[in-house]
Amino acid sequence: MSEAEIRFEKRKRLLGLYLGPLFFLTAWFLPPLPHVSAIGMRSLGIAGLAVIWWITEAVPIPVTSIVILPLTVVCGIFPYTRAFGYWAHWTNLFLIGAFIIGATMEIHGLTRRVSLSLVASRLVGGNPWRLLVLFLISNIVTGAFTSNTVDAVLYMSIGMGLLKTLEIAPGSGFGSAMFLGIAWATNIGGKLTPSGSVPNMVAIALANASGHHIGYLQWFMANITFTSLQACAMLLILRSFLTKKDREFRVPTERVREELRKLGPFTRGELISCLAIGTALFLWTLPDILPTVIGRTHPVTVWVAGHLNWGVVALLVACSLFLTPIDWASRRFAMTWDDAVANIEWGTLALVAGSLAVGDLIADKDVGLGQLLSAGISTVAASKPPEYLLILSVIMVTTVLAQVTSGVAIVSAMGPIVLVTAPALGLNPVAMLVTLSLAANMGYTLPSSTPPNAIVFASGYVRIVPMFVRGSILASVGIVLLSLTGYSIANWVFPWTGP
Repeated sequence: MSEAEIRFEKRKRLLGLYLGPLFFLTAWFLPPLPHVSAIGMRSLGIAGLAVIWWITEAVPIPVTSIVILPLTVVCGIFPYTRAFGYWAHWTNLFLIGAFIIGATMEIHGLTRRVSLSLVASRLVGGNPWRLLVLFLISNIVTGAFTSNTVDAVLYMSIGMGLLKTLEIAPGSGFGSAMFLGIAWATNIGGKLTPSGSVPNMVAIALANASGHHIGYLQWFMANITFTSLQACAMLLILRSFLTKKDREFRVPTERVREELRKLGPFTRGELISCLAIGTALFLWTLPDILPTVIGRTHPVTVWVAGHLNWGVVALLVACSLFLTPIDWASRRFAMTWDDAVANIEWGTLALVAGSLAVGDLIADKDVGLGQLLSAGISTVAASKPPEYLLILSVIMVTTVLAQVTSGVAIVSAMGPIVLVTAPALGLNPVAMLVTLSLAANMGYTLPSSTPPNAIVFASGYVRIVPMFVRGSILASVGIVLLSLTGYSIANWVFPWTGP
């Protein structure tokens, strides 16, 4: 970060450090707002403290998320059994399993083999543009199933090796395009599946807590169109990095093939990783497939729907990796506990728990602000604003916020409001929540917008001005594409009959 950016971050965090508690105390001692009880004002105080600290990062975001839970108990809002129960929510259990499965793919080299195979493909044919396209497509695919941070680190290491092989130095158009593309492709791939990014899981958890169901395959169907269009927009923008010289040099694909040959045949660990992710994907999507194939009331469909929750599947598959030997003679297994602990993002689990608690603080009509939000939105609904304008406004506000704060914080703060207010405006609440999550994943402009952005910025191949300018273009195009496709397709995938 530049000196100016460091000064800005320090001031932002100092402001948030004092502003958060001030908001909390003000909400506690102020007379209750219309339609809000005294306990609701305390809920408002905690929710406001959380949002301010999330946005300003006055303290580490996971710490903010954790402190929410005991605060709800101390303030008499939730009993401790409910407050701490958010930590054991099935969404967190699903993420633990998903982190372990993703770590297995990385540890045993499956993701590296997949990416190198694409780069060494005859489709590249020595063409640098084709190399970049195939490399980023593989990045998008793996980003849909692994942690954004892990995916960015993995592809940055592969990218560094490729650029060294191609003898491309920092400052080149091709190097800038590749590394900026890694950050963008990782974020774009994260939109594709529920496990692709934490904001997705927070949105699904909030929907589930409100009585709405979002299936794994349903999420994919709702987002594949926008993700594909966003990927195309990304490639068009990245192409502007390439000078005539960048486009004319030939890629020594034989060197890449040599790297691939050094990997040798598939190892037992890679085969086990393939089996693990394949089994998990099949079982995650099975509850969505069976109703179409054998009917919703068939006993098998009913049993699967009641017993194969995503968290159940993720944990069973993940635990099986501790029992599957790589080398029985040396008692070496596909996953060890030390590797698992090192690859589980505990801060992410804290974020999810805190986000669910904030969601209830806002939406719960008994302890939160549900009544106030319903009354306020009814006033807006009476003016009958155009549906598209409402959707576009939510997308624009969310995308702007995504450039300067965590997507998890955005979905955590705005998701419960969307679920409460959308029906009063005649909008599908689940479709709006899905659209909100996609917009929250469009942090493309600054190193601080997302972890992948920060990771690639540290490589030395990306400068702040190109990242901001081209990232702004991609975010602007994304706003238009999402406003035209996001809500309408999600509304079709998740039909809603109205309140």
